[in-house]
Amino acid sequence: MLKRLRWTTMLTLPSAMILACFLASITGIAFALYCLPLSGLFMSVIYPTINSKGISCLRNPNMVRARE
Repeated sequence: MLKRLRWTTMLTLPSAMILACFLASITGIAFALYCLPLSGLFMSVIYPTINSKGISCLRNPNMVRARE
């Protein structure tokens, strides 16, 4: 997704959807049962986006291998 969209867009859209889910969950318990787990789906996009942006700022010699 980051190859097609800017990383700021990839943080703004899921953040807005998380806010919408939390605001919608205030309307009632039955609706909250669907909205709160749905917000987790949008949260799962934010963490890899932040990590990808942070890692892309490093030069190759500064990156650490997973297995040595």
